[in-house]
Amino acid sequence: MDFNELVKLIIEPTLFLADFSAGKEMRGSIEYEHRLLKLSFSYDYNSSYEVGVFLIFKGNNIFYEYNQLKVLYCNKDLDLTAIQLKDEDALKRWLLNVNKILNENLNEVINNAAEVRRKLEEIRQLQVNRFQQERKIKRFNEAVEKYWRAKDYSGLVNFLKDYNKPIEGSVKLKYDYALKMCDNGE
Repeated sequence: MDFNELVKLIIEPTLFLADFSAGKEMRGSIEYEHRLLKLSFSYDYNSSYEVGVFLIFKGNNIFYEYNQLKVLYCNKDLDLTAIQLKDEDALKRWLLNVNKILNENLNEVINNAAEVRRKLEEIRQLQVNRFQQERKIKRFNEAVEKYWRAKDYSGLVNFLKDYNKPIEGSVKLKYDYALKMCDNGE
């Protein structure tokens, strides 16, 4: 399977119709340039099989990911996961989907670059906020588990006492049990 050849076969005609020209190319990476922006396609042959598309506005050299374009143009949920494709047929289907989105929206990206960039920046900020929230939740749950596994019930009670959001689910059950254990003097 040759990723670059697949990009050339499936996506390049759409880009050439929108006044892009071929840019840098090396195995697993191919770029296309327009006077306002650059599109970069990449594939990791070596280990992760991650595939990516990046839109780079030349005015500020900030890049946006394909998932952010999907949020903007397809009303898709924000997805923080990377796309990993090892199978050639799956990669072709994915590139056909990318081409469809580019074909339908590339002229708007070019003609309304400033507005599109503003919207993509809002999406990026939502993505950052979601990531930070998920990280806080993970750290919180890890701390609860640490106290619980160590049977440090007073530590768990003290930790959760300062938590300023409602405690629910298994954390609530652990908290209630820890309170009971502390009241029993254990």
